[in-house]
Amino acid sequence: MSRGDATTASQRAQLEQERDDLRRQLAEMGFGDEGGRLNYDPNFADSSQVTAERGEAEALAASLREALDEVERALHKMETGTYGICETCGKPISASTAPPSADPRARGGGHAHRRPRTAMSSRPRSSRDNAVLAVLVGLVLILVVRRHVVRADTLLWLAVLIPSIILHEVSHGALALLFGDDTAKRAGRLTLNPIPHVDPFGTVILPAILLLTGAPPFGWAKPVPVNVRRLRDPRNQGLMVSLVGPAVNIGLAVTAALVLRYARHVSLFVSGGSLLVPHLSSLNRALFLFGLVNVILAAFNLIPLPPLDGSAVLERLLPASLWPGYLRLRRYSFVLLFAVVFLLPGFLARVFDPAIHLWGRLLT
Repeated sequence: MSRGDATTASQRAQLEQERDDLRRQLAEMGFGDEGGRLNYDPNFADSSQVTAERGEAEALAASLREALDEVERALHKMETGTYGICETCGKPISASTAPPSADPRARGGGHAHRRPRTAMSSRPRSSRDNAVLAVLVGLVLILVVRRHVVRADTLLWLAVLIPSIILHEVSHGALALLFGDDTAKRAGRLTLNPIPHVDPFGTVILPAILLLTGAPPFGWAKPVPVNVRRLRDPRNQGLMVSLVGPAVNIGLAVTAALVLRYARHVSLFVSGGSLLVPHLSSLNRALFLFGLVNVILAAFNLIPLPPLDGSAVLERLLPASLWPGYLRLRRYSFVLLFAVVFLLPGFLARVFDPAIHLWGRLLT
């Protein structure tokens, strides 16, 4: 066997291994490959008690399926001995005319056929997503700055909000990994880099709207994907994976309060049932806002409405006879959540105020 044949055989074996790995990952997520079409197993997300919603699972599966299609196209080109159509002369590119390197001059004079990029050499999808997100964030920042709505307190609020949300989301995937599910790890979500966690609406558009209207910025990150069926004890560990996010926020809030109370010697005052905050230095104010933000995140996510983490408790207690109706309702979970938050005046205040007062007792 010549060196060229050995290289081709090695490349084919590598592609076949990648194809098999992608098919295995799709099968483990509950997606079948029947008749060349991606079929969704409704028991995958609908029976889960975590915040990995159907849309997130399907998005990850679609990305895997796209990579699988590229690998299969590359294998087909190897088997047929053609690599597409030359952009210059319009003739089919064969293995003998395809260039050994990306440099057209490598074959000497004349034009060289340019081989279309395969799955092995194409730029990752996440790079394009990152570019789009960077442009979107840049446009939002320009708009917000030109409207003169960014103040020092706003920037400080964002500075403590973003890492708090990221730690919340990463904790879901980290605990799932500890229990045997590496879906979040394979999706690149076990990272403190904020870009993979960005949800275009919840992380960029909604906070920008709130800033432009003078309200405190608030939002959410993209839910971390979790495949409950890969956990060693899906029923109990699924509940723990769901609730670990609010637990992390509560832990961070308590830590901030203890540091303020015993290391920074900061105390709050109670007057008429309201907490009074004294003048704080920059560091103390950052610690105070960090604790406050995590209290709000924990309380918000414990609301027993899907897709929030608190819905896991509701699902655990829900009688079997009510599950069909509940699953139909979950399809409109975001609409229901927005209706409750924005159409019921004072709803969030009734949720947040008791949690904030309870946390403030650590500082009185």
